[in-house]
Amino acid sequence: MKRIKNDIWIGGRLLVGSDEKSSLMIKVAIVSVAVSIAVMIIAVSVISGFKSRIGDKIAGFDAHIQIENLDNNKSYEKSPVEKLPQYLIEKLEKNPYVKSVGAYCYKPGLLRNGSDVHGMVLEGIDENSDTDFFKGVIIKGSLPPIGTKERVKEIVISKRMADALLLDTGSMVETVFMQEPPRRDRFKVCGIYESSIAEFDELIALTDIRNTRRLNNWGDSLSSGYRIMLSDLDKLQECKEMVENEVYALPDQNLMVTDYIERNPAIFDWLDLQNVNGVVIIAIMMIVACFNISAMMLMIMVRSTRFIGIMKTIGTRNISLQRIFIYSASKITLKGIVLGDIIALLLLGIQHYTGVITLDSTGYFVSSVPVVINLWHVLAINVIAYLTIVITQMIPTMIISRFSPAESIKYKE
Repeated sequence: MKRIKNDIWIGGRLLVGSDEKSSLMIKVAIVSVAVSIAVMIIAVSVISGFKSRIGDKIAGFDAHIQIENLDNNKSYEKSPVEKLPQYLIEKLEKNPYVKSVGAYCYKPGLLRNGSDVHGMVLEGIDENSDTDFFKGVIIKGSLPPIGTKERVKEIVISKRMADALLLDTGSMVETVFMQEPPRRDRFKVCGIYESSIAEFDELIALTDIRNTRRLNNWGDSLSSGYRIMLSDLDKLQECKEMVENEVYALPDQNLMVTDYIERNPAIFDWLDLQNVNGVVIIAIMMIVACFNISAMMLMIMVRSTRFIGIMKTIGTRNISLQRIFIYSASKITLKGIVLGDIIALLLLGIQHYTGVITLDSTGYFVSSVPVVINLWHVLAINVIAYLTIVITQMIPTMIISRFSPAESIKYKE
């Protein structure tokens, strides 16, 4: 143990006593590690941000878990579902990970303002539905009154619909539903939203579920299904299995339970592909950092040839000399990691609070680069990078065994 302490002390003094050229190489190595760490942290944070932000948007329209009729296809013409037993709804709501359980009802149709027409799906929700998402994406006006004593004929439409039909909050818009016979109605636009997900912005208009039930000629006990929102997405599969067990145990029920990931496979496959990109970026940055530290260590060892020769002459073993240089590398690595953390967190903080780096929402579903700063991810990257870099320095330090004490002492630059 004493020998190891001595090696560590000598390794620290070796860096302090480095000449000008070695000091420059050390600074370059520190910056290299810092840049690599910063890039890795930023890559992981941005990928996590994309998955979180886009996942939240999809869940806002589609819910984390849905209960609907088993014979439904992927169209918005849903076969009705009878009201779930009250005891079951109460049981689901008592689950600590369940945020809300609400009924919804679809009615596909057209919005018309004069000669301008736009397709839409009128989505009705009840007073138990979670509306936090829509409150966050409304850019003008407010949500329609839901669950009030008197039914109100108001809707929220997307900015795309409003722009296409030249509508604004307070405007009256005609709705047309293609059925036999065709049905018309008029609604007041009370709010305009923008989610940046074209698939939904092109279609979804929001209203009170009593309006869509009336248009479908359904009674108060019928709906297109039920939506369950969760407070902890890590419990998605656990909660889905719980819901399946309860729903499938109901007598005379023709129901199925799905989650928002399996209902939107294309988007989530694209998000999963970003994990591969993240792994590639991390691997490349790790290789760059290891290579630069190794090059720096080789240069320092070459410039420390006389030192190595003297140490060998007084009986220092090769393994002790390796420890000296590996400790030097670890100290440089730690400095680079700390600097990289500061750079990454500073840049991520600026992006998080200002959204200075923007994106085309048509292709990326968000208007600015989303970031999620997870300190556990930062810690994991730091630990893995430190261990990887330090362990790989065992390879360049192996050349110490080839140094001849007599020749090394005679070495001159």
